[in-house]
Amino acid sequence: MRQFGNPFNPGLAGILLGLSLAVYVGLAGFGLNADGLGAAIDIPLYTALELGAALFCLSRPLVRPNNRLAWLAVGLGIASFTAGDLYYSLFLSGDETIPYPSFTDAGYIGLYP
Repeated sequence: MRQFGNPFNPGLAGILLGLSLAVYVGLAGFGLNADGLGAAIDIPLYTALELGAALFCLSRPLVRPNNRLAWLAVGLGIASFTAGDLYYSLFLSGDETIPYPSFTDAGYIGLYP
């Protein structure tokens, strides 16, 4: 009987995350995210990096049995932080006064397992 392998390739996912991070560091490091195309992709790229890191950590227990609870805790923490960041970016970034506490704060606090 033929067995099917896991379709998730952690090496490829890590390379894609690394390349995306290099692009973001280049944009931010050289100040290219201040206006134009850099400003348009700054927040979406940053959020995609956060989501990618969370999904990478959450998928790790599916691939390797070692330290499943630790990877799950880290992945959920990053996902919580990402949710708080996304809420801030979508709903609060343009406000003069940021409400405290807000859903953003709950997401940030969720980072600490």
